[in-house]
Amino acid sequence: MSVNQGQDQTHTGGSPSITGPQAVRQMMVDRSDGSLIAFLPDNLILRSADEGKSWKIVKDN
Repeated sequence: MSVNQGQDQTHTGGSPSITGPQAVRQMMVDRSDGSLIAFLPDNLILRSADEGKSWKIVKDN
């Protein structure tokens, strides 16, 4: 996580603990609230509002 445009980075949580063919394909930050969004295969989308400590399914096929 960074609060100064990437000049300094702080590790907070992590990506969803999924490996193999279900691994995270892409991650983004929702600028409106700072939530992390993880895109997985088969159109699965997860969201974390606590810097990656926990994840909730947003879209499942």
